[in-house]
Amino acid sequence: MDELKEQLEELNELAAHFYDWVETNRFRITRRRLLVLEIMLFVDANINAAAKLLIEEPCYLDGAQMILRSVYDIGVSGDWILSSKDNKRLWRWLRDDRKTLYQQTDGLVGLFTANPKLVTKEAPLDYWKDALKSVRKELTRGNKNAGTTDNDGTISTFQKARSQGDNSQRTYHTVFWLFSNSTHASATGLAGLAHVGSRGLLELRRRGATPTSTDERDALNLMKTGLTWYAAHIHQTVKYLGAPQAADAKRLLDRHLGRN
Repeated sequence: MDELKEQLEELNELAAHFYDWVETNRFRITRRRLLVLEIMLFVDANINAAAKLLIEEPCYLDGAQMILRSVYDIGVSGDWILSSKDNKRLWRWLRDDRKTLYQQTDGLVGLFTANPKLVTKEAPLDYWKDALKSVRKELTRGNKNAGTTDNDGTISTFQKARSQGDNSQRTYHTVFWLFSNSTHASATGLAGLAHVGSRGLLELRRRGATPTSTDERDALNLMKTGLTWYAAHIHQTVKYLGAPQAADAKRLLDRHLGRN
């Protein structure tokens, strides 16, 4: 684990140099470039958060898996968007977000209209109705830019992964599925409870551990996965923006992929 800690520090240092370059160099900010930067910041923060859960003793595998699932999710969306030469997929991604928000807000308005007692003074019914109107405008604009209608659904992570080739599909069916079990606390995600039994579980809790924190190999493998994704995102970002750290990013990525 000490070696992986050093690798994380090296990646963080490279990311810091890149951020310094972004702040000191002027270049045209497009929607796609802004998205790349935002994804990079998201990945940076979440990889470091997951690393803390894996490095500290006792480690917490489930928590790290939940975080890394989000990193994988945004990575697939980013690859899907950037693989298109125009901004149609970017607009579709934004539109799908507004459609989901509209559905949720519309559901709340319907619920509060039928059950006024559920409404709070801080957020009365009119507040939610105004919010619904605002999101409706955003959705209408999103439909126009993405070439969609209200009848079109949202594009799933699997659909995006499938469009990126067999390797991406394989990762979805393995890593993403496994991490999703922890995120949604499915029967598979809670399988560790059955393995240790009630007495074993209580003993683990007394020691501050979890049913899934007993195998150091799992923590090491998860840490390696996270660092590889981190290196890949740094490389993709600096290359896309033409930053001078591209060569160093490529070297680190090749090392994490076992190419040298």
